[in-house]
Parts: sequence; structure tokens; C-alpha cells
Amino acid sequence: MALDEVNVKLAQIALNNCEGFPLEDFANDFLAAFEGKDFIPVGGTNDGGADGIREPGLYSVDNNKIFYQISIEENHRSKIKKTIDRLEEFGRAPRRLTYVTSQTIRVFDQEEETLTDKHDVFVRIRDAKWILSHINHSEATKKAYYTHLARFTDFLKDIDNGKSVRKTELVEHPSVYVFLQQQVENREQDKHLTKTVADSLILWALNDTDPDQNLFMTREQIVEFIRTHIPWANNIVGGLLDSRLKELVGKGSVGGKKINVHKEAIQATTGRKKTKKYIKSIAFRLKLEAKLQKKRQ
Repeated sequence: MALDEVNVKLAQIALNNCEGFPLEDFANDFLAAFEGKDFIPVGGTNDGGADGIREPGLYSVDNNKIFYQISIEENHRSKIKKTIDRLEEFGRAPRRLTYVTSQTIRVFDQEEETLTDKHDVFVRIRDAKWILSHINHSEATKKAYYTHLARFTDFLKDIDNGKSVRKTELVEHPSVYVFLQQQVENREQDKHLTKTVADSLILWALNDTDPDQNLFMTREQIVEFIRTHIPWANNIVGGLLDSRLKELVGKGSVGGKKINVHKEAIQATTGRKKTKKYIKSIAFRLKLEAKLQKKRQ
């Protein structure tokens, strides 16, 4: 039986949250399916700087091996340099390196040229966008995802099923999951799950805002609140924050207007300007309070 198509947005969340060894296991299976029988997984703690090697075919004109490095590190330049240095220390003479990463690297083609010139090694980058664009390439690539990465989205299933999530060292406020569930229930109206989860985290951060007590939150305070209480969520919210705040303030968002914004004038060293402060709308606050009350019963 054919495997279901991988939801690319869920796969993005999985890549954002996966750990190093699971990514390596996934990439080895994925590359073996995508690159063919010439790809040889290496990996392990004594890999000599390579997680994989692609041997040239019997009739290949190019006899140079292609070395592969698989990483979740944010600083790809540093990781690529360390990989090349390690390969050389191990007695290898790398001429070609394919760097596979769970991160998204902007203008990767320019990065490839820059790193190739810098290290005198032909560098090819396969980042998150490339992985996602080929995740449904074949049954084998889909199987690689379901076997090694799909579990990193299991927390979304817990939210959807309304399961109780206990307080942990990474999540100091279990009530956040009520907000996440509230939004996941809207997925029939809003298919963009990543945006939906980001919206929920923003709304949760604004939970204690109160206009009567002059309790508002700036953009920076929202970011810091989410990062402090749910560190992994920073990968989900990321660059979506500004666009999602704008959407939540608008009346056309799924379920109606959820946030009110107030502009307060502040004195800066360069002159007078305004800063935006956010607060949850009264209508949405009442809706969530009713839902929380029901959960407690």
C-alpha cells in the first residue's frame, strides 16, 4: 500500500524540532533513495568528518568522491569549515562536499560559490527547502520521513486530541495547550498549520494582558515570553511574528478579530515616535475563558 503524501508544513515543523542523530538517520535513508546505490552512509562518532560518501560509478568520468555532512547547526559556514578540516586531518583529500542541513539557508547558490572559493572544495548545499521540495519524491523518501522525523510533530497530535499535558522544565504553563487546541480546531478554515500554531502561541503570550490594569505587551515582550517558556516554539514563530500580529489584529482572521493594538508615544533619543502595544480582544478573551472553565470541570 502506498504511503500517504507527506504534509510539507508538518515536515517543516519536524525539521525545525528534530535532533542531530535522527536527522542523520533520516538523511542517510533519504539520500540513499534520492542519490541511488552509489551513496554510502558512514556516520557515527568516528566518521572521520563524513556522514556519507558517494563513490563514482565504474564508467564515471569524474573519479572524485563526494563527501556528505549532515547537521542541524545554525552556523553552516563554521560547520562546513570544521568538516573540511576534519576530513583533511583524517587523511582524506576532499574535492567535493555536499552539506545537508535542517536549516534554511538564504541565497544558498551564492553561499555555495563563496564557500567553494574559500575552501577550494566544490560545496553543494541541500537545506530544508530542498529536502521539503523532494520529500514526496518516492515511496522511499516518504518512508524515511515517517520512520525518522514524523515523531517530532507528535506534540501537535496531543493538542488536537485534547490530551492533558503535564508541566515540565521546558513548559512552565500547561495552559498554553488549551490555546493551541483552540487554534488547531480551526484547521478546516485555515489550512496553514504552522501559522495556526504561531497564532496560538502569540495569543497565549497575551493571556494576562488587561486594559483596566494597563497591562499590554510589545512585540519584543511577546517574543521573549514565548522564548522563555517554550524554547522550541521560537522555531515555529520565527519570522512569522509580524505578519501574524497584523493578521490577528484584522477583522478578517479566522474566528474574527483576536487582538487589539494601541499606539503609545515614547520619547527616543532621535525624536518622538510611537510603539505598538498589543492586548487580546475582549470577545476572544471571553471565548477562551469559557473554554478554560469547561476544561476545569
